[in-house]
Amino acid sequence: METVVIDAKFLALAANFVIAILLALIPKLRVWWGSLSSVHKSLGMVGVGAVLAAGTYLAGCYGGGIVSTNMACAANGWVNLAQVVIVWVLSILGGVAGYVITPEQPDVRAVKALRSPPQ
Repeated sequence: METVVIDAKFLALAANFVIAILLALIPKLRVWWGSLSSVHKSLGMVGVGAVLAAGTYLAGCYGGGIVSTNMACAANGWVNLAQVVIVWVLSILGGVAGYVITPEQPDVRAVKALRSPPQ
């Protein structure tokens, strides 16, 4: 059985991109996501990015199975930390790109209008 090697940066960026698009397109999920404040949405995407970065690192270090990323466990911890931070930032950028290209649906606009205080 052959091991498929996936670039960790591309994997995290693409995964968060797809997650952002799904959050904007799945009907009940997009209404729930739209009802959250911008701070909560940002923290959610940052958290997803952290999970993706940690997952790609762990797959690179301990995967060795069917799928492996190109991240290696170096003896120098700073190299590992730099790799994880780069993957984390790229993951967040993928989420932002997915969010920007998806149109805001009318039901999400209505939920946001209910959430906003009157002016």
